Amino acid sequence: MVRRLLPLFPLLLAGCALSPPLFSPATPIEVKVPVYQPIYCTPPAVANPTLPISGLTAVSSPADTIRAYAASVVMLKATVRELDALIEGCEEPAGATNDGTTTNAPAAGTVADSIRVLMSNAGQNK
Repeated sequence: MVRRLLPLFPLLLAGCALSPPLFSPATPIEVKVPVYQPIYCTPPAVANPTLPISGLTAVSSPADTIRAYAASVVMLKATVRELDALIEGCEEPAGATNDGTTTNAPAAGTVADSIRVLMSNAGQNK
């Protein structure tokens, strides 16, 4: 029986040696992704307000608690209005157009110019 199968072993080994690989080698593909975020101004840093509710203790009266919460709401609304005014000052200038054809795009060769993606079909053979 072994002598009958012995001539088949070299054929089987040659078949395994000539079969295509299980995983094809990964090939890097460079994908150009434009990343453009205009910055029209640098807004100043705004410190977080010290809220009156941070001064409350476990023995504070209910009236003091209500007053502290009301004052905190007023302070937070004022902070939001201040931040909105800062953001409004950094809006796009009136003469600028945002159609993708700008001269303020990042220079070639920067990190934002392209992203390198490594593609492989190793996960597809499951």
